Amino acid sequence: MAGAGSPLVKGMNSGESLLKFIDRVVRPDAGYIAKCQEQVGKFVKFLESKNGPLNVNKIVTTGSLVSGTAERARADIDLIIYLNDYSSVRDLSRDIGNVLRHLKTYIETDVIWAKSLVFKAMTPHSAQFFLKLGDNDTEHTVDLLPAVDIAKTMSQSAIYEEMKDQTDIRRFYGVSLAPFHFRFYQKVPAKVKDLIRLVKYWRRAEDVPIGSGFIETLVIAVWREDHKPQNFDMNQYLRHVMLRLSQIKTLAVVFDDNYNHRLYRNDLKPPYLLDPCDPYKNMAPSIGDIPMVKKKADAVLESLARDGSVSTQTSR
Repeated sequence: MAGAGSPLVKGMNSGESLLKFIDRVVRPDAGYIAKCQEQVGKFVKFLESKNGPLNVNKIVTTGSLVSGTAERARADIDLIIYLNDYSSVRDLSRDIGNVLRHLKTYIETDVIWAKSLVFKAMTPHSAQFFLKLGDNDTEHTVDLLPAVDIAKTMSQSAIYEEMKDQTDIRRFYGVSLAPFHFRFYQKVPAKVKDLIRLVKYWRRAEDVPIGSGFIETLVIAVWREDHKPQNFDMNQYLRHVMLRLSQIKTLAVVFDDNYNHRLYRNDLKPPYLLDPCDPYKNMAPSIGDIPMVKKKADAVLESLARDGSVSTQTSR
């Protein structure tokens, strides 16, 4: 329960439990999800059109909309666009700039989608847009990520071995590993996803410098360390997550589902949280952001202790 002082999380009412707050403010309703999925489905068909600028093999939708960790009225939508014209990641990396520019132009010159998608930014790997589901809506980020479907012909271990020798373009492999991410993040119960949403909401409300992928993976790590319960006390688990963030300077988390990290990394120094499907990607925040992350997490821990709804012991 939120105490009589400042709320545990911004927006909580006095006496309101975390579960009620999540239901009232954080978790999206089915209608919202359906509307998002319908619009994204139409957009995918538009990109797959033979009149489009790219020779598309298939498009896979990922991100929080698919993983079930989207917050209310906002979602991250990643569209992995597998292309036929490139035989390797290196081939695509050489032409990625042209591919992204063609995508941007194709969308911005279309009568319908030029109104529904607002250009946000261009990254080395993607073209980012805001998807508008209403007149003033700019909360849904769509990342268009061109990729080569190397997972169709290569095993995960073979991909990781190839990445060893491709240090200059290693960052481009992440998109092609998307199918493995989907399987990993889908294997969690609804309550874990609610906790992920809550921490994302807190991150946004408090402007905490941590990424969505980092939050999802850290929460799953906390849950798995507790033997994957289907049910748990939300206040206790929020505290466990905040303890990890408070101690982030020494954070050291790896998963053994898809690889033995020692085969690929001998340079790891805390803080690190390795991507469960990419041994070369450290998802932890930068050293410069550690003080702010710790400060924000400590404030939540103080509120939880003051509220008295959780134990102050650090062990489970």
